[in-house]
Amino acid sequence: MRKLAVALVVLLVAGFAVELSAQEGRGRGNPYRGVRGSIKREAEKNEKQAEQHRKEAARRNEKEQAEEEREAAKEEREAAKKEKKGEDAAGDAMEMPEGAVEEDVKPGETIPRAEKDGILDDIMDELGLKDAALREKFKKSVRSAWEDSEKEDKRYYGEYKKADTSEEKKAAAKKT
Repeated sequence: MRKLAVALVVLLVAGFAVELSAQEGRGRGNPYRGVRGSIKREAEKNEKQAEQHRKEAARRNEKEQAEEEREAAKEEREAAKKEKKGEDAAGDAMEMPEGAVEEDVKPGETIPRAEKDGILDDIMDELGLKDAALREKFKKSVRSAWEDSEKEDKRYYGEYKKADTSEEKKAAAKKT
């Protein structure tokens, strides 16, 4: 019985020793310890970097598109300025609207009201104004400004005509 007890104790100690060595293999001495976790961490790190690169690329694309839009808007503004000056983008003289006065109006001259209304109607059609109230309001304000401009032109033409005879009178007229 004693031999049996010793044999059992030896078997138990050997069994525990095998179990203990197996536990140590998962512990400090194992060179592959935590490999699975580190691979996962590296993959997550790479994924984060890839996401950051995608976001940066998207931001760069948005900036480039915004820059292109600004450039296009700038070119449109410059083209509009040229049109206001009477030139189109090619630098040629613009065509007059259909009802516009083609001959030059001499200083001090005025255009009859009916002719102004015809020109304004053509311009409103070109602009696409359809509402009668808006057309009337537009016509009234533009006609008023046009007539004020003609009055100023007439007044300055009178002064210019008087001052045309001498340089001293021209200088005095320019001051006023």
